[in-house]
Amino acid sequence: MSDLAVRKAFSDAINRTSIDNIVYDGESGPINDVALVEPLFSGITAPQYMNQRFTYSDAAAEVLLKADGYTMSNGVMTKGGKALTVNVYVPDGWTDYQQDLQLLTTEEAAVGITVNVDDPAFSEYANIREQGTFDSMLEYYGFTPSPYVYYKTLLDGQNIPPVGKAESAGDYGRFNNAAFNSALNTIATLPNSSQQVPYFAKIEGIVAQQLPAIPLFDQQGDTEFNSNVVGGYPTLANPYAEDVPIAPDYAWVTPRLYLK
Repeated sequence: MSDLAVRKAFSDAINRTSIDNIVYDGESGPINDVALVEPLFSGITAPQYMNQRFTYSDAAAEVLLKADGYTMSNGVMTKGGKALTVNVYVPDGWTDYQQDLQLLTTEEAAVGITVNVDDPAFSEYANIREQGTFDSMLEYYGFTPSPYVYYKTLLDGQNIPPVGKAESAGDYGRFNNAAFNSALNTIATLPNSSQQVPYFAKIEGIVAQQLPAIPLFDQQGDTEFNSNVVGGYPTLANPYAEDVPIAPDYAWVTPRLYLK
């Protein structure tokens, strides 16, 4: 997965709409290719990415892989005598993610990519994640009202230890891009969100072009509440946070709740 062509082909082979409909009843919306949750982060999404979505194309995936030196043999892409195989980790018990990967495995096989799913106990999964000793893993991100914190947690490669040494901040894939880091550092010095927008656009361009993470969906909110009694929750009209009971968002939401 350190090969950009493989990452792009892997993404092209995913039928996100089909997986969403089968696993989530169509409730996980299509995500833009800069990995930004909408409408929460729409204010800093560059116009060219606002309505840009991932495409599903086996043909495009095969073109990318063949241009990268792979050859289809008996339904499997090979290069240098080795089959193109990707190991994906997901914690045991994350049943919807396991179902996602069952479907994804079939979709990747259609373009000659073999996917092996490993579902260890969470403690083992967390250790593998922090050590960085994996091809790929299915994770969730985005639970913060701050796009700066989101990108910093997901992809900030500064001061990240090498593979094999524990990393707990979040850039488990050890992505490290100087232009990305520079833009992120500049954003941290700018108090006004309108001043930050051009630097977020630089980050978004890098994410779209380099695909350091492969987004699947906009994470669906899954909190239920009685609006006859309690108000102040995030809504589509006022998406100030993700409507999920996960830190740090619940600490952001709780003070804004009120009894009617």
